[in-house]
Amino acid sequence: MVEDTNNLVGCRTQIKDMKTNQLIANTRITAYDPIKKVLTISASGLTYREDREVSLLVFAQNDIFEYFGTLKKPLVSNEFEITLYRGKKKEGRKNKRYDIAAKGVVREIDIEGQTVQLRKPIEITTQNISANGLLIEAMAGSFERKNRIIVEIDLGESKIRSQYEVVRIQNQSLWTEEYGCRHIVSGKKA
Repeated sequence: MVEDTNNLVGCRTQIKDMKTNQLIANTRITAYDPIKKVLTISASGLTYREDREVSLLVFAQNDIFEYFGTLKKPLVSNEFEITLYRGKKKEGRKNKRYDIAAKGVVREIDIEGQTVQLRKPIEITTQNISANGLLIEAMAGSFERKNRIIVEIDLGESKIRSQYEVVRIQNQSLWTEEYGCRHIVSGKKA
């Protein structure tokens, strides 16, 4: 299982059906039992009446976690339970991608070991997010490969602030580019 956290209550989560890869919920966790590895979400908008395998992207206190579990048919009419099961954290580009368009900024860039505070933050928009990275769009020429950046993303009621390394540049145009970024775990050197 991805790094355990004992307090997932209130965290935003996006849930995908493992069979269809379709997003089935964008909600908050209302309860979590870290011993039994069971969390509860609101049933609003969900119409499933059978158990199904799901993947979850959980936005928790400046970090993003990916879990896999079983969405259980509701015992109470307004709640679903998801039993999380242990599994290896997927590595590399095999992590599930969640299409999330959220605004954010980059205020710091680390270029060849030197941290540069930007006078004017670079505005970004996320295209998708996974447990170990994200794809962002920004003004063309904003970043180069191997730049380390501090990304602040506004998710509405919560914010994520974390360090990423730009690993690829794609969809370049005169005005914008997309930057594939890998999450850097605190204290880890590239």
